[in-house]
Amino acid sequence: MNEARRILLRRKAKTLEPTVRIGKSGLSDSQVQEIRKQLRTREIVKIKMLKAFVGIHSKAEIREIPSIVASLTDSVLVFSVGNTFALARKKPLEGLKRKIKRADRKSGHKKESGHNKPTP
Repeated sequence: MNEARRILLRRKAKTLEPTVRIGKSGLSDSQVQEIRKQLRTREIVKIKMLKAFVGIHSKAEIREIPSIVASLTDSVLVFSVGNTFALARKKPLEGLKRKIKRADRKSGHKKESGHNKPTP
């Protein structure tokens, strides 16, 4: 992932609410499956580690959790701040790119040059 894409994803992730929460029981297989499922439909998944989880682990362990979850879900860590982190898929949605191109064609968006402007 190039740095420009990482910056855009980080900016987008900051505005999202966490969709997965890791509680005192820790990270379960079902949560890993849920993150994978969300990554198939979304580009970014934001995850929050709750106080009950953070309180029973050392700071070093908490710092490792985002990279562990990223490797388990075959995703990329976008950012990690405090007890919240965001993951993105390694490749952007191809279907989403096609939808954007189709929408542009249907709406007739074309780049206008200064040559076709009417004179007053």
